[in-house]
Amino acid sequence: MFERKDYLLTMITQMAEAIATRISKLRKEKKHAEALAELGELYGRMQLPPSKLLGSVPEEDALRMMMTGASLSGEKLLAAGKLLREEADIYEEMSGEREAYQRRVNALYFYLTAEELGAKSDDVSLHAEIAYLNHRLKAYRQPAAVLYKLMEYCCAAGSYDEAENLLYELKGRDFSGDGELPERGLAFYRRLLACSDEKLQAGKLPRDEVEAGLREWQAAWPRLSAGGTGTAAPSGAESAG
Repeated sequence: MFERKDYLLTMITQMAEAIATRISKLRKEKKHAEALAELGELYGRMQLPPSKLLGSVPEEDALRMMMTGASLSGEKLLAAGKLLREEADIYEEMSGEREAYQRRVNALYFYLTAEELGAKSDDVSLHAEIAYLNHRLKAYRQPAAVLYKLMEYCCAAGSYDEAENLLYELKGRDFSGDGELPERGLAFYRRLLACSDEKLQAGKLPRDEVEAGLREWQAAWPRLSAGGTGTAAPSGAESAG
């Protein structure tokens, strides 16, 4: 069934108003069960899977639950992310660390996917929400799928040093047999080498560091060099975003 974007945005506005008024009041009064019940009603009003499912399964499974056929609505992801993030804060106040963690992970994954889809709402500050959730999850081991999306997000924002840090956070895990990470890292460095020197400097990862990073990455996985990858690229070329 086709859902108009303007209708979803109107629903997000109503949802945000409810969170800012009724649910905020209940939280201040420490009525956590009532606040969660109010949020549960908002899931139904937004025609989202119930929190019991959406907030308890791994992020990729949760994303599949949000699909209509083969498509995803960025606006619905914004709504679900906002509800999951709010629930996480409530569960944390109730000492429900496990429930808070999974909801924050799923909310962050939803927000990053919504950003990829170009979703926007005046009632959800997407970049601020991503920054908040990433900060709250720093003390935890985030799933690889989330870190990969964060890498892309940082690259798109021109924060190349942060993207490289995420790449090495992934490498620091036991990925010796991972067939995906080596190629992703190689593509990352090649992508940066196509940027101008000015863009790399602004992203706090100058060209000499990118070239050194590529050499180190290829040395870690010798098979990457078999295809004849090089480190030189025209300094004025632009293909990274």
